[in-house]
Amino acid sequence: MEGAPTNPSGPKMPLLRWLAIIGLGPAVGTLVVLAAVLAIDLPFAAFDDHALVLPLALGMGWALGLLPAILAAIGWNLALRHASVGQHRLLACLAIGAATGLLGGIPGAIAVFGKAGIFPAGLLLMALAGAIALTATALPGARR
Repeated sequence: MEGAPTNPSGPKMPLLRWLAIIGLGPAVGTLVVLAAVLAIDLPFAAFDDHALVLPLALGMGWALGLLPAILAAIGWNLALRHASVGQHRLLACLAIGAATGLLGGIPGAIAVFGKAGIFPAGLLLMALAGAIALTATALPGARR
């Protein structure tokens, strides 16, 4: 058939992009959460032993962000079929990142903190971290 696309399922995400989203996304999300906590919770910001807290927070945040990052990579790969324009890609990144950060972050929050870990500001922070992490890892260097 003349004029038919050679790949009807749409573009595929390169392996390096998968690795960036899954490997770096949880670290970016953790830095977003840490920045928010340091900006909002001044007693925590005055904590004396930052050398101990930062590696612990990054390690734990990366582990808790792994499920949302995997979900975000899958969602982003599916969205590439429909989001071809730069603005659409940005909106798709923000929406997919927020949704997967929230949905994927809830099981980790419950596992670590119990039901007390689920509160409105925490849910908002999970969504914000996911949105920024996916945008920071999926969009740079992507063909428009």
